[in-house]
Amino acid sequence: MFQEHDDKNLWDHIVQKHDGTLYRYVDFSGTYGVSIMLQKFEVLKQTAKGVWIAYGESKRFVQFNTRKKFACTTKEEAFDSFKARKKKQVKILKAQLEQAEGALRLSEGFVPDLGPEIIHGI
Repeated sequence: MFQEHDDKNLWDHIVQKHDGTLYRYVDFSGTYGVSIMLQKFEVLKQTAKGVWIAYGESKRFVQFNTRKKFACTTKEEAFDSFKARKKKQVKILKAQLEQAEGALRLSEGFVPDLGPEIIHGI
């Protein structure tokens, strides 16, 4: 996101431009099915490498010179980050589902006391 800049001026710009607020979208299941919610985090302190934000009863460090960030400076960037996280989650869960379904298929007709200790798929 950021090129080579003077860190102090960059963080001053971030905090001033965004009123000291960072954003993150999260999903949850509720009465109405799946919902997406925007979370807002107050910037508590800035450093040469990032910012500290209020996170519940504690605080969390957000480093801006990384590809993946916990929270973003704009709602648009936060929404893009949310979509990327959900795409990655779907990819991981699909792979886990394929493995579980394959293991279930492989286990059909297997009798533990009579079969081998390892069953290999084809």
